[in-house]
Amino acid sequence: MASSASKGARIELRGVGVIYPGGAVAVRDVDLDVAAGEFTVFLGPSGSGKSTLLRTINRLIEPTSGATYYREPGQARRSRLLGH
Repeated sequence: MASSASKGARIELRGVGVIYPGGAVAVRDVDLDVAAGEFTVFLGPSGSGKSTLLRTINRLIEPTSGATYYREPGQARRSRLLGH
């Protein structure tokens, strides 16, 4: 029987950054791996970029740098998410 960690897609962020118009840096050079079935929590003070990072993962905000990838179970190579 497969474990719950083997179901679903793996998410990888490499060097993800977001700079808003006007030069405000919201997220800088984030590397993150979230395994399939894994829960991840972002903690930090107001204005530290938590919501912005989540919005880049779910494509509500386009990152200004870096790349976001996903990998389906059994997939040998990672695929870039659309729009990156």
